[in-house]
Amino acid sequence: FAVHYLYNRKEDDIKFTVWALVYGVHVASTVIPIEATLLLEYDISVQQRATLMAIYAPYLIIPAMLAWWAGTTLLALANNAQKKKKTKKMM
Repeated sequence: FAVHYLYNRKEDDIKFTVWALVYGVHVASTVIPIEATLLLEYDISVQQRATLMAIYAPYLIIPAMLAWWAGTTLLALANNAQKKKKTKKMM
């Protein structure tokens, strides 16, 4: 259902963008304490730490990029809506 919605959604439909922002921020903020714990708490070698950080890195980077995209998209949509209001008031 999600893939079908992505291909058939309208350009100004913000439902997906809002949920992408929520998901991205939630996942990224969950992975940060996990990686901090791996870095600081466990008595493991530097190579093992580097391996674990490399494994967990995509789970931080990709949702953070998704949140960044969704946030900038929502800001752009809000700015466009504000510009449309200003032009309607001027007419």
